[in-house]
Amino acid sequence: VRQFAYQAYENRHYDAALKAWRQVTLAFDQQEQMAAIRSALAAGDIVQARRWLEQYLQSGLPQDAEYWRTLAKTQQDEQAIASLEQAIALMPQAADYSLVADHYQKRGQTSQASTALQVANRLEPNNREYQLAYGYALLNNGEKQAASDWLESLYREGDTELAEQLVYINQSLAHNPKARKFATKAIDGDQPAQLRY
Repeated sequence: VRQFAYQAYENRHYDAALKAWRQVTLAFDQQEQMAAIRSALAAGDIVQARRWLEQYLQSGLPQDAEYWRTLAKTQQDEQAIASLEQAIALMPQAADYSLVADHYQKRGQTSQASTALQVANRLEPNNREYQLAYGYALLNNGEKQAASDWLESLYREGDTELAEQLVYINQSLAHNPKARKFATKAIDGDQPAQLRY
């Protein structure tokens, strides 16, 4: 059963892995316990994940960055932020800062969300998801001009969704020529140069 649990986990059949993990006594092994916990999380069983996290803690296994990241997935905003900050202290990753920003955003703490996303962008400067999230965080924080400048630098031809946002932002800043320029791009869809005939 243990071998099947590992195979199901590795093949991302998390429901089957969770069922198998429940049938075995987990070894005092970090890899095995984390595989079981991640299976529970991926299968949507937060209660089981929390039980196994408690067992993991009682087993005296390392409270490394992965432990704190995994724990954060079972928690709500304030607790999740605290756990992610523990992970960041041990081994910072851009994804941690992005998740911290999400939690701050949910709490209405837009300034902290912007700051966290700024760090995520420093750690992974070519990650478009973090770049866009930072621009939208600036906008949510009321920093419209900074959001406009940042998002405009990210605009790619054919990105009608971003063009629509830039129309809205530039209209609110009374930058009508820019708003019209992006309105045209939003309506026309502005095909990327290599696709034009």
